[in-house]
Amino acid sequence: MAACRSAECRAQRGRGGAGNDILIDGAGADTLDGGSGMDVFFLEADDSIDTIRGFERGRDMIDLSAWTFLRTAGQLTIQERSWGAEIRFGNEILRIYTADGRPLTAAEIEAMDLVPLERLMPSWVPELVPPKTILGTAGDDELYGDEAGDTVDGGAGNDRLHGLEGGDSMFGGAGDDRLYGGEGSDWMEGGDGDDVFDGGEGHDVALGGSGNDSAFGGAGNDQLSGDAGPDVLSGGGGDDSLDGGSGADQLLGGSGDDRLSGGSGADTLQGESGDDYLRGGDGEDVLQGGSGNDELTGENQNDRLYGAEGHDILRGGAGTDTLQGDAGNDQLSGGDGDDLLYGGAGHDILSGDDGDDRLQGADGHDSLNGGAGEDTLIGGAHDDVLFGGSGDDLLKGDAGQDALNGGGGNDTLQGGGGHDVLAGKEGHDLLQGEDGHDTLFGDGGHDELHGQNGDDRLDGGSGHDLLHGQDGNDWLAGGDQNDQLYGGNHHDILYGGAHHDMLKGGGGRDSLYGDAGMDTLYGGAHHDWLDGGQHRDQLFGEDGNDKLYGGHDHDTLKGGQGNDLLEGGNGFDRLYGGGGRDRLNGGGQNDSLYGGAGDDSLTGLQGHDLLYGDDGKDTVAGHEGNDRIWGGKHDDRLLGGYGNDTLWGEAGNDVIEAGDSPDLAYGGAGHDHLIGNRGDDRLFGGDGNDLIQAGENNDVLWGEAGADTLMGGQADDRLFGGAGHDVLDGGKGRDRLAGGEGNDRLTGGEKADVFVFERGHDVITDFTAGTDTIDIDPRLMGGRTLGGQAILSTYGHREGGDTVLDFGNGHVLTIEDMTDWAALQGALGLM
Repeated sequence: MAACRSAECRAQRGRGGAGNDILIDGAGADTLDGGSGMDVFFLEADDSIDTIRGFERGRDMIDLSAWTFLRTAGQLTIQERSWGAEIRFGNEILRIYTADGRPLTAAEIEAMDLVPLERLMPSWVPELVPPKTILGTAGDDELYGDEAGDTVDGGAGNDRLHGLEGGDSMFGGAGDDRLYGGEGSDWMEGGDGDDVFDGGEGHDVALGGSGNDSAFGGAGNDQLSGDAGPDVLSGGGGDDSLDGGSGADQLLGGSGDDRLSGGSGADTLQGESGDDYLRGGDGEDVLQGGSGNDELTGENQNDRLYGAEGHDILRGGAGTDTLQGDAGNDQLSGGDGDDLLYGGAGHDILSGDDGDDRLQGADGHDSLNGGAGEDTLIGGAHDDVLFGGSGDDLLKGDAGQDALNGGGGNDTLQGGGGHDVLAGKEGHDLLQGEDGHDTLFGDGGHDELHGQNGDDRLDGGSGHDLLHGQDGNDWLAGGDQNDQLYGGNHHDILYGGAHHDMLKGGGGRDSLYGDAGMDTLYGGAHHDWLDGGQHRDQLFGEDGNDKLYGGHDHDTLKGGQGNDLLEGGNGFDRLYGGGGRDRLNGGGQNDSLYGGAGDDSLTGLQGHDLLYGDDGKDTVAGHEGNDRIWGGKHDDRLLGGYGNDTLWGEAGNDVIEAGDSPDLAYGGAGHDHLIGNRGDDRLFGGDGNDLIQAGENNDVLWGEAGADTLMGGQADDRLFGGAGHDVLDGGKGRDRLAGGEGNDRLTGGEKADVFVFERGHDVITDFTAGTDTIDIDPRLMGGRTLGGQAILSTYGHREGGDTVLDFGNGHVLTIEDMTDWAALQGALGLM
């Protein structure tokens, strides 16, 4: 057989368990439940209301021998109840609830061995005053009990009942009655009418019945019930239990740990001091916890709950409720309906549950959960955690370093002051970091993120997102889908992520990465860094000295204003330098490069490239591949590179180097310098007084218009002076020199050269008989076919140490240091 004392039984929730148990009552009001088996309940003398539950008639036993001055069952007042029975003796009250739920008769109780002989008190105990039954009349009575546990019944009329000493049972009956329990644990029933109760000392029970009742429990652990009508119940001292019943009731717990239940009707409950439990029930109730750690439940209708001081638990229940935690670390739960929750001072936990709720944390480190519905959450001062839940919610972090999670729905999140973390989660969300260095995550849905003030981090997540860094040095990542990113006023870093994104750096020195997808990047003001990443991108440096990298695929890069660096990367790229001194590098495929205004440097690198220097004094290099190069309007330097290149100097005094392979170069307007280099090059001076140098291989040089200087180089070159007074020097190879129009000066150089005379007044400076030859245009001789001797005899004469051939009309050929006509005539021929 097991045994437990009251403290142990409370730890076991008052249950003895299976088997045959002994349950021993302790000090104060206890509830004992033996469970199954043959149990013995031993009751102490503690001037309290004790309860036995699950009593099995014929099996369980009750021992009352510890009740002071009790000697026989005849001294007990036994009242049969629908749920069992109630036993009273002095200030002792025992309520017995049967297991089968049927009444327990006085005869059954008296048949029990309630007072075992071996446990009776000694014979010197004086005889007690027996309890009495006092009955009133139909009129207005004033009745008094005495020191015994009396029964006082006022009957009809407006009665005044005084229990005085002892545990009395008082019944007001019909009428407006006043019941005063006095000392002892009293049972008071007002009946019909507007009754007033004063329990006095002891653990009292006051039952109001119908009418507008007022009950004051006084000292002790009291039970007050208003029943029907608008009642006023005040527990006073002790741990009290108050039940308003129907009607608009007012319940005051007083000191102690109290339990208040409003019942139906619009009730007002105040726990006052102690750790209280308040339940509003039906009706629009007002609950106020007071000091202590209280638990408030509004239940149905539109309730108002105030935790006041202490660490409180507030539950709104159904209806549109207002919950205010006030001081302490409180837990607030709105329940169903559109609720208002205010945490107050302390570290609070607020849950809106169902409905469109408003939650405000105020002071302390608070946790807010909106639950279902379209909720508004405001964190307040300090560091708070906000979770919107399902529905389209508004979350405001306010002051402090807050964590905001929108949850499901299209939410609006505002970080407020402090360094906040915002996560939109599912739905199309709006996130605003506001002040502080904030971190924003759009997550699912098409989101809009604004970092605003401070150095912020923004991540759009999945969906088509819009990101604004605004003030501060911000970090932005678009994530999946087609995103738009705007850096703002300071030095920002932008990542486009997957799919087709648009990135704008704005003010400050920004770094933009397009990543995957066909992206569009704008650097904005200041000196920016742009990387298109994969796929076909468009990059705009705009103002400032920018660096643009196209990356993979076919990109378009525009430097804008400033001294920019443009790198095409892989793919067929188009590069535009814009204003300023720019550097353009094409990359691995067939690229198009446009220098724009300013003195630019263009390099095609691999592939067959198109390069335009445009305005400014540009340096343009084709590098590998068969390139086409245009210098533009000013004095440019053009370099052909390794492929078969075509170079146009255009306007300005240009320097053109053909490169390693056979190239074609045109000087264009201006006084140009053309250099052939290693390939079999063709060089055209164009307008202006040009300097043309052949290089290492067999080159063709055309001076064209202007007074040009043509220099053949090491191989077998062909030099054509064209219009103007030109100077031709064949160099080391077997060269062919034709002065063309104008008064030209021809020097063959080493080896056997061919001099061509067409018109003008030309001079051959280094003719070597037996090695060099001279071809003359037959049109100078009227189309006649003449041999060398005939030409000399018809048109020639010696002048000093030179031979001069004068064909008339100003067409004169002078062969310097040559007077040996016999040797000369064999070298003269026709074109």
